[in-house]
Amino acid sequence: MYPVQEASPPSVADDEVLLTATQVCTRLGGISLMTLWRWLKSDVVRFPRPTLCLNSRRYWSNGSIRRWLAERRSEELAA
Repeated sequence: MYPVQEASPPSVADDEVLLTATQVCTRLGGISLMTLWRWLKSDVVRFPRPTLCLNSRRYWSNGSIRRWLAERRSEELAA
């Protein structure tokens, strides 16, 4: 039998890592950039705004994406 490893809580350093739009799309299961754009415009989805915009590029903190995913999971469980 293999020991079960518990997921360690994310560290502050992990939450501060910046992700590009392409990395965010990959992290969210391979969604398209158009889907990401639609989620940003949607009042229903409430996707987090980019943490940083630099030279017309958008960057999200890993923590904001992680919190948004956790929020979505808790809403699904409550439904």
